[in-house]
Amino acid sequence: MLRAGDGDGAGPAPGLARAALVLGLGMAALPGALSSLLVLSHARRLALTAGWLALLQPPYVVGLVLGALPGAALAARYGARRAFLVALVLVAALSAAAALPLGLWPLLGLRLLQGTACAGLLAAGLALVRPVFGAARAGLGYGLAVAAGVAGAALLPPLLGQGFSLLGTPGLVGPALAAALGVVLLCRRVLPEGTPGTGRLDALGALLAVAGPGLLLAALYTAPFRPWRGFVLLVLGLLTLALWVFQQRRRTDPLLPLDLLARPGLRRAAGVALLGGLAIAATGLALLPQLGTAWGLSRGAPTGPLLLAGPAAAILAALLVGLAAPRRWAAATGALLLAGGAAALALAPGGWPGALLVVLGLGAGRGLLEVGVARALVGEAPSGRAAAAAGLLVGAGALGGVLAPFVAALLPFLLLGGVPRDGAAGAVTYGLGLTALAALLAALLAAPRRG
Repeated sequence: MLRAGDGDGAGPAPGLARAALVLGLGMAALPGALSSLLVLSHARRLALTAGWLALLQPPYVVGLVLGALPGAALAARYGARRAFLVALVLVAALSAAAALPLGLWPLLGLRLLQGTACAGLLAAGLALVRPVFGAARAGLGYGLAVAAGVAGAALLPPLLGQGFSLLGTPGLVGPALAAALGVVLLCRRVLPEGTPGTGRLDALGALLAVAGPGLLLAALYTAPFRPWRGFVLLVLGLLTLALWVFQQRRRTDPLLPLDLLARPGLRRAAGVALLGGLAIAATGLALLPQLGTAWGLSRGAPTGPLLLAGPAAAILAALLVGLAAPRRWAAATGALLLAGGAAALALAPGGWPGALLVVLGLGAGRGLLEVGVARALVGEAPSGRAAAAAGLLVGAGALGGVLAPFVAALLPFLLLGGVPRDGAAGAVTYGLGLTALAALLAALLAAPRRG
């Protein structure tokens, strides 16, 4: 199989292979783009309220968590290139399926499957960075990977929306599938073959990898509404998780990357990915409401360019840290920017210029942290464990995204024993304060250790 330290980026068309890999990683934004454009038509067809519509986002992030490690195991067993191509096809097909006239529960299941497929795509794609770019240019590869994800999330909705507004659903799905097909064919032609792994796929480990975290996440979502049911799911989840750990302990290349977590540097990097993912998701949830309420920019202000400034800053920061030599402080600096951005969102200083600085800081912090932690975790993984490290990175970051709404919205009410005196605005402030603390902890974990 393709190994973390293998490959010098050489080949018949190395530049084309690098471009194909980056384009393929950018396709991970396709399900979210199509879903965001089709959500209003589903709401009208099913007569859904805003509360029901909010349920469509969590299954996707849960799918990312549940699919990360099994997807990485498939990449390690059958080859990262093959897993990447299969995941690309699945992502395209599941994205197009969002245009079908499905009911609410099938839509929720579809979003879960989309997240699972994207987790496999990201895990296999990140494992391909060093073989495709070579060890000397791997940093640039991780920077381009992060930039592709950010650019896809920012640009695909307006670009595909043009066809949607002119031709309806065919004008949306047709170009999306055509673009995905072109990327699949290009990747199939130019990406390096690699060598599949040996041994049998750990089917029991993959089943437990889905069942254990799945039960724990079900408990997390159930407990606020059905405490006893949530408690039962928690106990079952912990028992399944313990069984999974016991089953994985004696395996040479475990699906649960206990061997990676035993290394202090990689363990800290996984913690940074978790806390950083939480901070990125929580500030993203609070950004638009705070711009409208705290800064009062929802009326008559050009919020569109302001919101595009964040992705632009993230892309620029990702590319710069991918190219720059002093990269050891990248993740810590990014986490500090996220902490400062969360605090500034709560305080809302300086009117329009202050809002612009906060958006730029959050975007740059995201770019620095994501590239820095990718280099620290996937780039430093031992030979043959790049896919497992990539799965750990994707899963930890997605788990932070799952926890973000609870930390930013629910936890303040629990800590304060109810609604604060200044109402919902006070709860948002407390939630952003907790987010800033999480980002500061990520900065401490990411800070380089002497020796």
